[in-house]
Amino acid sequence: MDLLLSTAVFWGPGLAVFVVECVVFRLTRYRGWPLRLLPAAVLAVSAFRWWEAWRWGGPFQPLTLLACGLLTLSMAAGLLLGVLAGALWAKKE
Repeated sequence: MDLLLSTAVFWGPGLAVFVVECVVFRLTRYRGWPLRLLPAAVLAVSAFRWWEAWRWGGPFQPLTLLACGLLTLSMAAGLLLGVLAGALWAKKE
């Protein structure tokens, strides 16, 4: 149960960003391409939270940095894979 929870918490955002990016690429083949930057804005929020945790410190700073860093990396991987898959999917048609 603990493995399932940790997988959902740390890889769920990456999977969500991947799915959103693929759908956005599919819907904005010809117009509305600035909407493709929407998942990148969500990634920027996650990166800002990591930076804020680093700046403020505190007794749980290492744990917070680890959690925020893993979430940011998961979302960045989902964004990159979503861009690649979405571009290939849009190009195929």
